[in-house]
Amino acid sequence: MTHSGNIILLGMKHAGKTTVGKQLAKSLNRPFFDTDDCIRELSGKTPRELWAKEGAPLMMHWETKACEQVLKEYSTNNPNGSYCVLATGGGIADNTDACTILSKAGTLIFLSTELEILFERIQASAQKDGCLPPFLQGPDPHNAFNELFSRRTPIYAKLATVSIETGRNSPPQILKKIMDLLTDV
Repeated sequence: MTHSGNIILLGMKHAGKTTVGKQLAKSLNRPFFDTDDCIRELSGKTPRELWAKEGAPLMMHWETKACEQVLKEYSTNNPNGSYCVLATGGGIADNTDACTILSKAGTLIFLSTELEILFERIQASAQKDGCLPPFLQGPDPHNAFNELFSRRTPIYAKLATVSIETGRNSPPQILKKIMDLLTDV
């Protein structure tokens, strides 16, 4: 199956955007990009390091630059006519400039995942990493995440071309749902 245009995956932290995005790119024979990796390449720092240094504004600056760079090379106006799969960071919903760029760049797929599933994954990752992400550190991480989830989920739903309920589906199951949807887009 061939799908023209970029495929951009949106969703909360730990929704599976990178894992599924890599598989989708392979299935479509396209390059894969993750905005977190692009931020690191452009700025020399991880998104977490940028956040710790100067907070959200600095991180969003580099996030916007990352989207601009990838989508400049892979756009409807590019001379080589190629497209990519792009997995965005979980907080991109709060970055109006980046969302504006993404909204014009291809098919946006929201990987909609239940709050409790996401929070379980965040806790499991925090156990491996030794700490929660900075934006969840505090007396009540679950409530802080609930507030983010409640604010960001409607933004993703509105921005997306299509939404996929992921539940506890495996990455291959989610990939199949995306491939089925792409035939209808």
